[in-house]
Amino acid sequence: MLKVNQVYFSYQKENLILKDISFQLKEGEHLCIMGESGSGKSTLLKAIYGLLDLNKGDIYWKDQQVLGPAHHLVPGMDFFKYVPQNFDLMPYTTVSENIQKFLSRFYLEESQKRTEIDVAERLASGKSGYLRRRVLPEDANKVQAIGELALEMPRENDRHYPQGQLAAHVLGYIDADGQGKIGMEQVLHERLADPVLRGDSVPLSLDIRVQGALEDELRRGMLAVNALGAAGVVLDVDSGEIVAMASLPDFDPNAVTQSDLMQSEEAAAQGKNAPVFNRVTNQVYELGSTFKPITFAAAIDAGIVRDLGTRWDAT
Repeated sequence: MLKVNQVYFSYQKENLILKDISFQLKEGEHLCIMGESGSGKSTLLKAIYGLLDLNKGDIYWKDQQVLGPAHHLVPGMDFFKYVPQNFDLMPYTTVSENIQKFLSRFYLEESQKRTEIDVAERLASGKSGYLRRRVLPEDANKVQAIGELALEMPRENDRHYPQGQLAAHVLGYIDADGQGKIGMEQVLHERLADPVLRGDSVPLSLDIRVQGALEDELRRGMLAVNALGAAGVVLDVDSGEIVAMASLPDFDPNAVTQSDLMQSEEAAAQGKNAPVFNRVTNQVYELGSTFKPITFAAAIDAGIVRDLGTRWDAT
């Protein structure tokens, strides 16, 4: 039924992701594809689904050839169902909404029926799990009115970031389990989780006005030169304190998705990092001229330079 014949594909001409991939599957057969991260597993699935234009080779489902975006206004073959690796299972939507996100929209009645069956099977399994988080009071009252003892509504502490994406890499975020991740959320997690201490303010050296101006300028520069990313730091020359620190692309800590955290194979091939990657603190840079003061200080410390008025030939 499925035939993959000598498939070659690359996101960039000099770097082949798929090279001479061939196999056939008959009805009822299963195939397990294993390999290290970045080996092309997800890329192969995209090619089979019809999301990529192959460099060479062909893919057939029964007698119909699978063609990529160059041949379809809406990429993807309607007889396949594809759930990507970085699927965004959001904790603040219902189980039904999560499942329906990747089901066909062409057959709504069938999709709704399949979703109801999946949810019913999950409930019948006896395993606990969230049907919805962050419910409004009026919705909670409706659930209570059902009178089902198995439906619980535990109270949870939540964190909200009123400035949205501003200084996201500095502040960090919390995951669905309330654990602080990256930035100050991770550094101060124990304090922020302590009922006694979490009400106390923790002042940072950031100036929110400078931070906003820095991020705006970086975005403007990225658009001007079509850059993959940007980073900037503003320091107080007297105290050395960080007044602003920004890395782009950024993310919204109020709604962190899997695509914010994980680098896809396609992004890696194009040299793109996940938005959560901090280009200021995690990126590796050449020291350049910033190393000159260290060299000069070492010369003074070793006694080679004794007179600061002496001229040195640097040619």
